[in-house]
Amino acid sequence: MSGFKVILAMIGALLLVPKRVLAAYVPAVVATSTDVSSTDVSAAMKTSYLGQKGVPAIRNNNPLNIRKSSNAWKGKISPSADPNFEQFNYWVYGLRAAIINLRTYYNRDKLTTIRGIVNKWAPSVENDTSAYVAFVSVNSGIPESSPIIWNKETVYKLVSAMAKMEAGKDTITRAHFDAAWSLV
Repeated sequence: MSGFKVILAMIGALLLVPKRVLAAYVPAVVATSTDVSSTDVSAAMKTSYLGQKGVPAIRNNNPLNIRKSSNAWKGKISPSADPNFEQFNYWVYGLRAAIINLRTYYNRDKLTTIRGIVNKWAPSVENDTSAYVAFVSVNSGIPESSPIIWNKETVYKLVSAMAKMEAGKDTITRAHFDAAWSLV
């Protein structure tokens, strides 16, 4: 990209020029892999794996395996048919609950590193916490002891990596995450 286009992109960002206007001049800068259409988000809102065979994270629409609790989560199925984990009507509601839990750890409990968050999320009494921390760090690209900044992109990386650890495979699409984020 030419220096001129980079300067135009920077000026546009500073002046809050709408993306669609700026795209006419600097398409390579404006188009990103994180852009998700409203159609994709709408479809993601309706995704449900409830009752399907497989690991609890998937069959319960609970990507991070939130334990049963008295929380009145949006979309929670009560009582849960699973003996240990919450169940949700739709995938995005389980993802929303996970984001809210992690946000609470970050804000209330001041857990601002992957190590701190995972130590609480997956305690060593029932998990290999060190392996979980290392997995999330590698898969998110965030160093395990570096302070994280709570924003959409960082949380997407964190939640995606944690869900991959819980389910054994990639389960969080960008559309699912954006839909859940919009509900938080």
